[in-house]
Amino acid sequence: MYRLVSSRIDDAELRDRYITEYGELRRHLFAKHAATLSAEDQQKLDDGTHPSQSHSFATDAEPYCRLLDSHLRSIGIVPNEIVLGWYHMDRIVLTVYLDDSQVPADGKPPWLFQGFEVFYVPRSNKDTTVH
Repeated sequence: MYRLVSSRIDDAELRDRYITEYGELRRHLFAKHAATLSAEDQQKLDDGTHPSQSHSFATDAEPYCRLLDSHLRSIGIVPNEIVLGWYHMDRIVLTVYLDDSQVPADGKPPWLFQGFEVFYVPRSNKDTTVH
């Protein structure tokens, strides 16, 4: 899933409705994703102790970079680098750097992985990282 980088909806009521619906959809999709995780990881998400839920859990989050690298390679995507990204509201995301030719155009790579949100960044846009 790719994020809409810029759009403009001049109608404030319509814009607010779309933002609300988008948030509801993201929460619904994350809940479906969370239901596929182990009971232990689901409990960590519920307790707020999953490594994705705080910058203070960075050490525990690091192994997920290697797991995602292995998974992506198994589906034919070869990352240059996968690093932790410091996202708003104290969340950690997994940031995947790819050569421009490796950037998936079909939307098939995971945007959620083991409780983390995943961002894909072409190397040509490395300065636009999520920190």
